[in-house]
Amino acid sequence: MAERTTWGGFFPLEFRTPHIGVNSRIAHLKGATPFYNARSAISALISSNPVRDVLLPHYICPVVIQAVEQAGATMRFFPINPDFTFNYKELAQMARDGSLLVIPCYFGVRMPDLDALASIRSQTGCRLLLDYAQALYEPCADGFAAVYSPRKFLGVPDGGFLAVGGESGLKTPGKPERKVETSVFGDRLACHGIRLEYPGENCLDSFRLLENNMPCGNIRMSDMAMGIFKAFDHDSACERRLRNYETLAACLGKPLAESKSVPLCFPLPIAAEDFDSVRRHLIENGVFIPFYWPGQDEWMRPGRGVLAFPVDHRYDSADMAAVSELAEKFIQERSG
Repeated sequence: MAERTTWGGFFPLEFRTPHIGVNSRIAHLKGATPFYNARSAISALISSNPVRDVLLPHYICPVVIQAVEQAGATMRFFPINPDFTFNYKELAQMARDGSLLVIPCYFGVRMPDLDALASIRSQTGCRLLLDYAQALYEPCADGFAAVYSPRKFLGVPDGGFLAVGGESGLKTPGKPERKVETSVFGDRLACHGIRLEYPGENCLDSFRLLENNMPCGNIRMSDMAMGIFKAFDHDSACERRLRNYETLAACLGKPLAESKSVPLCFPLPIAAEDFDSVRRHLIENGVFIPFYWPGQDEWMRPGRGVLAFPVDHRYDSADMAAVSELAEKFIQERSG
C-alpha cells in the first residue's frame, strides 16, 4: 500500500548525502540492491534463481542457514581448515550444476581464493556467493554475487546489500518496496539512540534480542539507515581500522591473517582451552570480545580459536595500546 503524501508537521531527521566518487570506499555498492538485512538479501537471491542446492561451510553465521531455509532450498555442508581456509579440491568435488556455493570472508581478513573459486564454477557450473558480511569494503568481482552487512561496521539500525557481478549466472532480485513494521523499526532505533545518548547504559541484552529477532523477508533498508550509511565518513573509518589493526599486530603479535582488505576486527589466534577465561577477563575490564557464533554445535566452533579484538573507527592507537596491555598481562599471568 502506497504511503499517503502529507505536507507540514514536525521535521524528520535529515542527513547530508555526499557525492560518492569512483574512489570512495563504498563506490562498489552504488549499484547494489539494499535489503533490510543480509539474510533477507540471501533469501531473495536464492528465491529469484533456480537454486535448490546450497553448499555452506560448517562454520557460518546461523542467520545464513535461516535465509536458505526460508527460500526453500536444501543445504549441504563442507568443513573448513583450522586456519579458516578451504579445501578447494574438495569443494570442486561437492559442487554441481545449479548449486550455490557460499564462501565467507572470515573477520574481513581471511580472503577466499577467487581464482580457485572461478575454476570450480567453470568446471561444475555452480554459482558463487561471497558472504562479505564481515568484509563491507571488498568489491564484488565479476563472476560472483556478494552480500554485505553494514551493521557490523557502523551504527545503522538495519541494512544489507546484494551485489551481483557480470558473468555470475545469477539474476538480480527486484528491489524490495515493503518497509519493516513500525514497532520493529522503533525498537531498533531506540536501542541505537540509547547507546549514543547514554553510552554507560547497558543495553547489550536488548540489542542481542533485537538482533536474534530481526525479520527475514522481502523488506527494504530503511530511509534512516540509508541516510546514515551514505553520510558516514567511510574513508576515514577505513584508514583508522587499518591503523588500529597494525597497532595491535605490533603489540600482540601475528594475527590470523594479514589485513589485505579493511578488517572487521583483529583476530588473534589463541588456544581453545584459554578462550573462555581470557575473553571473560577482557569483557570484565571493558573490552568487548564477540563470539562468532555461540549457537553452533561444539564441533562447528573454530571461533574458539581466535579472540576478535575491536579495531573500529571509534578508537585510536592509544586505545589499542591499552587493550593490548590488558590482554598481554592476563595471558602472561596464566602462562606464568
